[in-house]
Amino acid sequence: MNRTLILYDDEVFDNNLLDLLHKVFGPASVQHLNNYHGEIGGIDKLVLTLNAYTLSVNKELDAFIKEYKNQFADILIAVTYIFVDGDSRNEVTEKRIALEWKELSTRFSECNIFCDYIHYSMDNNEKMARELRDLKRRLMDTSNMPQELLEKEIANILKSHNTCTLCTGYGSNLRATPIEYTYYNNNLYFLSEGGEKFINLSVSPEVAVAVYQEYEGFDKLEGVQIEGVATMVDLFSEEYNKVIVLRGLSLEHLKSMPVRLHMVKAIPKRIEVLCSKFKKEGYLAKQEIQK
Repeated sequence: MNRTLILYDDEVFDNNLLDLLHKVFGPASVQHLNNYHGEIGGIDKLVLTLNAYTLSVNKELDAFIKEYKNQFADILIAVTYIFVDGDSRNEVTEKRIALEWKELSTRFSECNIFCDYIHYSMDNNEKMARELRDLKRRLMDTSNMPQELLEKEIANILKSHNTCTLCTGYGSNLRATPIEYTYYNNNLYFLSEGGEKFINLSVSPEVAVAVYQEYEGFDKLEGVQIEGVATMVDLFSEEYNKVIVLRGLSLEHLKSMPVRLHMVKAIPKRIEVLCSKFKKEGYLAKQEIQK
């Protein structure tokens, strides 16, 4: 199993931050730079977390680079500068980081390396969460399947199922709805007479959808996570009627019903798929598409 190695260089990083990094980038190993003496084997991603206000390529980091540099060729490296407890980026800090980054990137020459920032503060969890999410996605997106083939595989998975979990929400008002869907023209369509999900959608059109196979073992994993935007489909419009026919329902019967059957369309913006079959075909089991 591929793992992420997270090394930090400053004791100012408290256990809350380190524990969060461990969970977000797991399966992972989190260690102080001075305490790491193991082999890189089994590690495919390296996250160096550095204090943005104690910049310098210190002796410990320098020794680490010299000892393991030859093993970094196939490892994705994220050098992440941490701003702690309200510290802000300014022109002086930006220049110092730029100088250190130039030195680090030179030492990691011929490696796949990038630089990022996280503002760690328990008073601004939302900002930190967005930065962690973006860093994780940048680090973890190692999709190696051709996009045309991946889109076909995703379509096959979505067509082979008909039930999902539709997640809607705003603020603390969250809803996870088990619901039947129809996959058509690269979108997901849902029919519903009503419910709290429509309250959420009236405030925020952003949705998440999970489609998955019941667990039968690690060699049979199959699941899709979708992030997207939802829109309402006009009652008895051409699009509405097309989906109704695909569902095998009678338009005449629906028109005679005393209640409306509302239709929601989820337009995918990002799709993440986990499928054991991909590994047997020479690809990574986890793939991603950004629309």
